[in-house]
Amino acid sequence: MNWSTDPEPINDKDHIIDIEVSDIPKVSGQPATQDSASSIPKTEITEILACHGAKCTCDKAVDSSPKPLKVLSHNKYVINDNGETKLIATTLENKLLNLNFGQCKVPDPSKPVPCTAKLEWKDYYEKVELPNGAYVLTDKSTAICTAKGGNIKIVQHGQQVNITSRELENAKAGNWAADGPLITEELIYTTAVAKNEDEDGATVKSIAPLTYSKLQPINSPVTFKAAFNGQPSDAEKQGVNWVVYDINGEPMQLRSDAGETITITFKKAGTYLIEAYGKTNGDKKVTKTYTVKENGIETVTTVDGKTKVRIQVPIEFRLKSLFPALPVPGDISTISWEVTKTGGPGIPTLLTLTGNITQIICNDECSYIVSACFNGVPKQSEQIQAIKNGLTSVIASVESTRIKESVTFSVKDQFKVLPALPEESAAVKWICKDNEGKPVEAFKTKTGETVSHHFEEPGEYTVQAYLVQPSAKVSVKITVAQPELILAQWEYPKEAKRQKQAGEKKTTLTLNLKQQRA
Repeated sequence: MNWSTDPEPINDKDHIIDIEVSDIPKVSGQPATQDSASSIPKTEITEILACHGAKCTCDKAVDSSPKPLKVLSHNKYVINDNGETKLIATTLENKLLNLNFGQCKVPDPSKPVPCTAKLEWKDYYEKVELPNGAYVLTDKSTAICTAKGGNIKIVQHGQQVNITSRELENAKAGNWAADGPLITEELIYTTAVAKNEDEDGATVKSIAPLTYSKLQPINSPVTFKAAFNGQPSDAEKQGVNWVVYDINGEPMQLRSDAGETITITFKKAGTYLIEAYGKTNGDKKVTKTYTVKENGIETVTTVDGKTKVRIQVPIEFRLKSLFPALPVPGDISTISWEVTKTGGPGIPTLLTLTGNITQIICNDECSYIVSACFNGVPKQSEQIQAIKNGLTSVIASVESTRIKESVTFSVKDQFKVLPALPEESAAVKWICKDNEGKPVEAFKTKTGETVSHHFEEPGEYTVQAYLVQPSAKVSVKITVAQPELILAQWEYPKEAKRQKQAGEKKTTLTLNLKQQRA
């Protein structure tokens, strides 16, 4: 049969269940019921499906108390156990992480050793085959531990409503009601398949996501890659096992021998632990915390993210989402906007009341906060300052120079609101005074955000730049010096000394002048 929520042809020969299920029904929490077509007399119920949490015993375990079976081969096919979803156990739950009995009495009961369970299941339900060659376990299933020879029994199937193998076989497309006994609910999807074998692999040093870094949106695949100690072979890399745990450390999925990378799609928001290791026993296991979230609104912000804006210019505001490249659930055209003044003489005016973007303009300097309501959730911006643009400082190319040498002065990127508009850069004016307060006439005609000048007289000068009115806070000082000869002497260059030592009569003398520079 083909066990799927989509109506596809049934394969009676192979009884293969299709794993591709796109629409996942929600669990209603109602008790499971059987329709007349699948109902059978209680006297015929001989096999009850085993599920996650089923209790098992091993006759070679030191502790004879039952241990829970953890379903890690899939996280898709579940039993609706009185509203609680429980994963159906399969023959691929055959490794130590699936069933750990603690201490083993083999080979010497007086010297117990750690459990190394490797299970081979039998007496499973053969009429329905799940993907990857897995069969469903029932309360009648048993296993042999191929590592130590233990006999494993399922002593409690793990469910309350006693869903049987007959109901599993009778499940058909279109018969998967949300309150039915069998549903599909996939929380994690990975392209790596569950395997029976588990070969030793390379020792993992670290793991890292290749996309989204520490935060991941739901329903978006992320690839994790393992890094290794040394240079393992391709075969050793292929032996890497990957485990996904929930935030409480409970394993949710195991993929043995999955290789150097694994791609996982998380379909439920939450924090998960991703683990990778090469050898089941005695190998270091590397774990990384990973958070998955639904895309949602974080805050209100200007389009460029700045909190200082110009007066008398419409400023756009939008809602910033957690993952800007992905759509936000809901109708963004229904967003409602408000603006609240927090200070200053100006008045902020809201130009657009609803929609995904609004505009606000201020007639004078003031501060304000913008609020938006989306899907019933209010969000607000940081405090916004609407100001007249001006200059913050002046930069000189040097702190000191000599007369007649060119010096450059600039206010590039020194505006209160950046980037400066072309008309603002062109409107910059300059003034320069010497230490007696006398203006340098050449500066009166200089304009623009960058100017150059060479001084004719030594002394200390103050250079200011402004848009409307000069300010002592927006200035720079520069010292201009007159060169002074402080030393003159005759020397024999090294070459002249060598020529003299060789018997030549020719002598070369060099005059070395040292000048003082400010």
